[in-house]
Amino acid sequence: MPVRIRSAVIVLTVVVVLTFMYSIAVHEFIAFKKVRTNNIIDAAVKRLTADEIQKKYMMDFSVEELESRVQKEREEIDKLPLDIKRHRLPDVIQIGVFKAGTGTTTEWLARHPQIELVKNTDTGFCANSYSYAEYVAHFPEISNDKQIFERAQCYSRQMALYERMAAAYQQRNVKLLIVIRDPIDRLISGYIQSVLEKDKHKSFEEHICCMNGTFQMDNNCKFSTQRSVYVIQLAKWLQAFPRDSIHLVDGDIFAKTPWVELEKIERFLKLDHFYSEDRFPINPENPKFRCFIKYNETEPICMGVDKGRSHPKISEETILKLRKFFKPYNDELFTLAGQRFSWSVNYD
Repeated sequence: MPVRIRSAVIVLTVVVVLTFMYSIAVHEFIAFKKVRTNNIIDAAVKRLTADEIQKKYMMDFSVEELESRVQKEREEIDKLPLDIKRHRLPDVIQIGVFKAGTGTTTEWLARHPQIELVKNTDTGFCANSYSYAEYVAHFPEISNDKQIFERAQCYSRQMALYERMAAAYQQRNVKLLIVIRDPIDRLISGYIQSVLEKDKHKSFEEHICCMNGTFQMDNNCKFSTQRSVYVIQLAKWLQAFPRDSIHLVDGDIFAKTPWVELEKIERFLKLDHFYSEDRFPINPENPKFRCFIKYNETEPICMGVDKGRSHPKISEETILKLRKFFKPYNDELFTLAGQRFSWSVNYD
């Protein structure tokens, strides 16, 4: 091979090698920049304090605005006869979250001898046509050695719930319970219920996604992801009630070992100890869940067959997208709440 051709081949080879190396370096640099940018964003989120997170989500929901909206309701309450105004209100209210285990939590807590469950579906805070006078008139005479317990979950009237409760409890002298479950599991449970009710031909992705597979935060959509973004819900409640009046129940622990979370609720409400592991035998029809035995009764009380339904198979791609979507909101929740939950490891 002539020297000139050999030199040309060598030069060409060097050019190809250098071009390849440059291409690799560029790709690595872009990947590094992307990771670094994501880390900076993640770090910025993690650096937010609880107060900063509260302000972030409550920019359009100030205390002053809330107070102005409930003032009219308070004025109506002040006009009521003294005997109505003196009527005892619930001491404990469970306010959510939908499909997180609230039904079972209510059922088991109502079994405590110092708890009296009152059901106010027609006249309560979530009623379509709400009247404070009608609400309190619904309550029976209850002994002072018992705490009145109510479940109030307004899935379509959440703002009304904030305002009505803020007006009724001017001294904020009420304890609130919120059950919080793995956001994705809660989302799937909501989908299952909707499938059984009506939308039998819609896939899980169709329920939670908008165009191009982007997860939606549209509150007008009944099954939107927003119900699993707990930090926003907690921020709204903290705008109206102090943190020490709100107890967050770990829904995943409650489902497996309910006595653990119920003992925490006992301490929060200053109740006598009642719940222990021996009261919760395994459900023979659904071993993943527990039943309850009260006092010396031999027959356990088990929740209905609609509890703990089997989840449909969701693609791994969708699950990974959901984990990425919920992670920053979860991290903010942990900061705002001042606690983590057992399901947080699913998002690490």
